[in-house]
Amino acid sequence: MNNLIETTLKKIKAENIAPTPRWQFLFKNCIIWGGATLTLVLGSLAVPVILHMLVNNDWELYAYGNLSLPYLILLSLPHFWLTCLALFITLAYYNIRHTKSGYRYGITYIIIGSIVISLMLGGTLYVAGLGRVIDERFARAVPLYDRFARPRHLIWMQPHHGLLAGTVMTVTDETHFRLRDFGDNDWEVTYVMPRPNVITLSKGIRLRVIGERIDEGRFSAHMIAPFDRSRGEWMHSQDLPLPHRWQMMRIK
Repeated sequence: MNNLIETTLKKIKAENIAPTPRWQFLFKNCIIWGGATLTLVLGSLAVPVILHMLVNNDWELYAYGNLSLPYLILLSLPHFWLTCLALFITLAYYNIRHTKSGYRYGITYIIIGSIVISLMLGGTLYVAGLGRVIDERFARAVPLYDRFARPRHLIWMQPHHGLLAGTVMTVTDETHFRLRDFGDNDWEVTYVMPRPNVITLSKGIRLRVIGERIDEGRFSAHMIAPFDRSRGEWMHSQDLPLPHRWQMMRIK
């Protein structure tokens, strides 16, 4: 025993080993806790966007019969933001486990606690309207965000299922207009407006269209509505019979 102590003392003296100051441990602990807090806050920012996307989704499409409910739910999940949330919660767990007392908490306790905190903070941010703001900022700043990270846009990029959306490029006449979808494909859309019109077709307006794909680049619309849900509801073409599966829906 004495030999071990002497050997240790000699090694300390030879290598000039000094005890680590207490402030360094405290500083490291603060940095790790700060990282855990930051990752939780960043994860919480994903929550209002997730809620915004789910609340403003076109769930009524299931009633129209175009998509099965499981398929619609799968398409509607904001996978990008759910992945971000999971990533930040994982980073928060990693940081908390590496704090001075982090070993005392089990993985289940930390994960559930992180999720609860993220949902509470994120829910508050959603009520404040931050979900829409973040979503629109990303759409303007991140290329291809519309196409790959906005599930509502993906749902409306399925002309083979009778679903089409995009921006009106030109209005040819009272029954035809050209639409550029979110994949930058141009479509000639046939549609007869009801009277009185609720939507005035003009260049630049964004629309949702339900109908039938005639062939490559041509689409026959049964119903149209503004893509922004707050700007109007569905209108039914006056020259086309409403399919039976849609007759229970309220249409203007």
